[in-house]
Amino acid sequence: MQADEGTDWLLELLTEVQLQQYFLRIRDDLNVTRLSHFEYVKNEDLEKIGMGRPGQRRLWEAVKRKKAICKRKSWMSKVFLGKRPDSEFQSPPPPGGLCKRSTPPPGEEGQQQALTCLISEKDLVLFEKLGDGSFGVVRRGEWCAPSGKTLNVAVKCLKTDVLSQPEALDDFIREVNAMHSLDHRNLIRLYGVVLSNPMKM
Repeated sequence: MQADEGTDWLLELLTEVQLQQYFLRIRDDLNVTRLSHFEYVKNEDLEKIGMGRPGQRRLWEAVKRKKAICKRKSWMSKVFLGKRPDSEFQSPPPPGGLCKRSTPPPGEEGQQQALTCLISEKDLVLFEKLGDGSFGVVRRGEWCAPSGKTLNVAVKCLKTDVLSQPEALDDFIREVNAMHSLDHRNLIRLYGVVLSNPMKM
């Protein structure tokens, strides 16, 4: 059983849940060659190719996990590699993370510029809790920025069980995207996110 280059992901996904024997039938009979094609597959279709209910449950769980991973990757590439008109990439990225600096507004050249970084957990020190919500806790912190300066920051930490709730991750992504697009001296700035568990901004 050989996977085409474009369907290696499918064979890997099925092997992960011990359903690799259905690879050819899912690819050829159900015409699944992309992850998004599973949106059109029904349990009855899986029954027709001989897959029982326990196998179907394992398959749907694996598809759900794969979609969550893909969503996270696409979100990260949009946030960290997408360009805003008033910004430019630094080259090479400074030690401590992939950062993007915004040009400061006229007259603010001496002030700290807004950053959007992948921040390493080791560059962040957390202190007392400032507040909390349904998805996370906000704590006072200090961040050692790539410039070497230590900045006082508020850190929103997602609760550990939150990543299992798709709507919570969606809210986090929406908030990061909204904060990422703001750059004004009178507004809170998003300096970056920590992607290790628990995720933080």
